[in-house]
Amino acid sequence: MPEKTVTIKQVAQTAGVSVGTVSRVINGFENISTDNLEKVRKAMHSLGYQKSVASKSTASPSQSANLTGNIGIYFFNMSADWAGHPLIVQYMQGIEKACAELDYHPVVEFAGTSDQAQLPRFIREGKVDAMLFKGTTSKLHWLDQLPADMPRMGLAMQDPKQDFPQVMPDNHAAGWQMAAYLWEMGHRRIACLMPQNYHAMFLPRRHGVEDFLRQHQAYDPSLDICLELPDQVDAHGHSQPEAAPPDLGPTVARFFDMPKDLRPTAVIAVNDWTAAGLYMAMFKQGKTIGKDLSIVGIDNAPSVFNMLNPGLTTYAMAFAGTAYVATRQLIQKVLTPSNCFHSSVQLITGDIVIRQSVADLR
Repeated sequence: MPEKTVTIKQVAQTAGVSVGTVSRVINGFENISTDNLEKVRKAMHSLGYQKSVASKSTASPSQSANLTGNIGIYFFNMSADWAGHPLIVQYMQGIEKACAELDYHPVVEFAGTSDQAQLPRFIREGKVDAMLFKGTTSKLHWLDQLPADMPRMGLAMQDPKQDFPQVMPDNHAAGWQMAAYLWEMGHRRIACLMPQNYHAMFLPRRHGVEDFLRQHQAYDPSLDICLELPDQVDAHGHSQPEAAPPDLGPTVARFFDMPKDLRPTAVIAVNDWTAAGLYMAMFKQGKTIGKDLSIVGIDNAPSVFNMLNPGLTTYAMAFAGTAYVATRQLIQKVLTPSNCFHSSVQLITGDIVIRQSVADLR
């Protein structure tokens, strides 16, 4: 009888390391700890592992000597100033956790609209085995130029037309759950405040609020407010983080000019940054948060809620969790090319974080 082939997975289990580590040892990479290198070599010897002799033209990425051990992370329409933004920091936490578990390394690139026709540099230079990207696919004109066998994954994207998997924080659920929470606290006049009517993350949050209120016959279009604030961009067309929360003095004044029976008792800001603008406007006008008006946000961004008093009740979006799931699935596809990788959109839910900004009207 022919001897049974020993697999990389068996070597990894015997050595007590990841499949990625075994693959990197087999393909001669140097950035591997001495301890792991010794474990893998001993396991290969004891199991009688023989490296596949598949040719370069037919070998899968996990078998090829060209495996880099890197995945590319591409943030489109963002300047490098976004690197320290709380949102990107959370995404990178999830990415780096998954990479560490599977012995891979992230290579990050930020790009503006002027780069939309050109392949990312880490693709042109052959530095990555797969690509995770966040951007608007209609503007990424080079997508069809990627190597046909290169695994790709959309991060925080929800474009059903694409033929690759996408993983997205569940923005609709965030809006729905915040409206449901306020309803449980006795609020019936609930406003929704959104800075832009076209934002890919904010729109489904707003729709979640509207869907809940409509199902409870409590939706009032006059309380569904879009501020139409312009994007902050630099001279090169790169999106820039806002330096200060929006001025919402006129919005707060508008609320308190309404007859008391029509006035909202609570406002859902579709992100914490907008909620911070409401806080500032309330303080300037001598109003008390939680008494005169309850305020909730969405994101649970530490750089925002840590500066707000009273504490902001908000929805903790699963940014890190989304990036972690996307990165693990992407690397697993590199390591096991035979795995199915269907076109899909996977939604990751978060949790409500209750603080002191909401009055209990029950």
